[in-house]
Amino acid sequence: MLDPDGPGGRQVGSAFLNPTVTPDQAARSSAAECPVHTGPDGRWRIHCSQRCTLAIAARNMTTVTTSAQVLADSVARVEDNAGISLHPEPVRVDQRSV
Repeated sequence: MLDPDGPGGRQVGSAFLNPTVTPDQAARSSAAECPVHTGPDGRWRIHCSQRCTLAIAARNMTTVTTSAQVLADSVARVEDNAGISLHPEPVRVDQRSV
């Protein structure tokens, strides 16, 4: 459990699926102390750990709209800077198929 008054108390939680990366991206990520592992399919993935590599935190007055914008901005920045494609993990109720 996270202390609600501590630095992790406002985490939205895991925001992205563990992205698949190339062996070169895995080596660079590992060298930068980002947790990486191979999945059951043998492909390299960046792994969300206790350091919450792929999590976001909510601040005062956060809305669904601002959270969605943070997710979109994060996807674009990581793609531009690292060439890694992120895919949001949460499914909004209005976007899921029934």
